[in-house]
Amino acid sequence: MKKDTRALASVSALTSDIDEQTTLRHLLDCAEQCRERSLPTFSAFLTPGEQILARGLPLGEGFHLFGGTAEAERKIAAFLPEYLDESYLTAAMESADGADEDFPICAIRLTRRDKMVAGRTALSHRDYLGSLLGLGIRRETLGDLYVSEDGCDVICVKSMAAFLLENVTGAGRVSLDARQIALSEVVVPEKKVKVIRDTVASLRLDGVASAGFSLSRGKTAEAIAAGKCEVNARLCEKGDREVHEGDIVSIRGLGRMKLTEVGGNSKKGRIIITIERYL
Repeated sequence: MKKDTRALASVSALTSDIDEQTTLRHLLDCAEQCRERSLPTFSAFLTPGEQILARGLPLGEGFHLFGGTAEAERKIAAFLPEYLDESYLTAAMESADGADEDFPICAIRLTRRDKMVAGRTALSHRDYLGSLLGLGIRRETLGDLYVSEDGCDVICVKSMAAFLLENVTGAGRVSLDARQIALSEVVVPEKKVKVIRDTVASLRLDGVASAGFSLSRGKTAEAIAAGKCEVNARLCEKGDREVHEGDIVSIRGLGRMKLTEVGGNSKKGRIIITIERYL
């Protein structure tokens, strides 16, 4: 597969956002480099929204998405030549250094030094992420962050590992120790969700989000119009947008939810839906 006029045209057809177009063109470049050099080629971490867009590109059979864990939301795009398959990616789970020296991601474990202190301050995903970004690194160099009671496991591009090991010393007022671990050692916390079953007149975003966040339809529409809503990690300001099974909706200040199932119709002709709201 060679990047051509049709491939570039597909970028414009998928999105009008300049930053997203830049990302998609970079993916086309990665695919072409893999084909020409017959070597594995990788992107930075992609958001769920960027991953959806990437699947709309003619990237070839060697295109895969991989985030370091089965549950990962942020993933790199991997372009593999014909002599490699997905086992190359899964082999990275067994090694602290990845499948080989060229494999681009690894894991860093941040451990609290105050593990035995009673009444200690709890640290959130936002606390850890803020500390990392405060070092001046870019978000696309970081994958998912998995927060536990005693620390946080961070997926990152391998080129950032030495910098993080040397410079991450704390989050907020809490001191941290950092060490590299194998991807297979990453602890993925169990997601706490509230399962909501409801009915909606249609699959409009404002109606589904209203059911998921237990908010009035009017206030939900206001939040969406104010630019507080994302669908699959992409800003959405249109309350009449149709959402689909598997879509993840977030509203700033309210959290995230996933439309997990679209069922049949109720006796009153409304659509039966099942939502998981992340707690």
